[in-house]
Amino acid sequence: MKNLIINKIIKKNIENIKKYIKYKNNNHIIYLYVKRYLNNKRLNNSKTKERGEVKGSRRKIQKQKGTGNSRKGDIKNPIFKGGGRIFGPNNNRNYKIKINKKLFLRVKKILLFKKILDKKIYYINSKIFKYKKNKTKYFIEYFKNLNFKIKEYKKYLIITYKVYKRLILSSRNIKNIKINLIKNINIYNILISDYIIIIDKKINNILNILKLK
Repeated sequence: MKNLIINKIIKKNIENIKKYIKYKNNNHIIYLYVKRYLNNKRLNNSKTKERGEVKGSRRKIQKQKGTGNSRKGDIKNPIFKGGGRIFGPNNNRNYKIKINKKLFLRVKKILLFKKILDKKIYYINSKIFKYKKNKTKYFIEYFKNLNFKIKEYKKYLIITYKVYKRLILSSRNIKNIKINLIKNINIYNILISDYIIIIDKKINNILNILKLK
């Protein structure tokens, strides 16, 4: 399997890549993206019943004066067990966060550059990417023949330029493998993956994202 760093194009730009990664605010930018991604995934289902939503009688428990006790309303009063909840979670809350498009693209470049420097991006020509059947066994054997072992405790991201049904069917039983198209790469998957495998006719598609030629 060919490592992207061997490519002459990246060798020419290796100094620029290092400068780009050393920029001070990079960690904060990545943090903002992760915060935005995880917040946008929240379903916001948590909800407690307020006084008006609890089932029960509206009858006043005791008269207003003369008992020596504090004033009490009906049984749904929040001070009683089984009454309404005060200041409980409400499913009207919106957790979504927006970030600028430029910042979004910058995070993608930073993470891909880091993988390049750590020698964790690999390239396979799509013409060579062939095996017998849509089975996990053949999928693992193919990578073994390329001297690349798929380990259970490592996470892998496979990036392709088009949908390969054979690849999807043969790898779906392996939990630590995710497949993304180049057009809509999930940046969070780049962050959490240990290795990235690019399957494409040319490396140019991924280089266009990185703006390297």
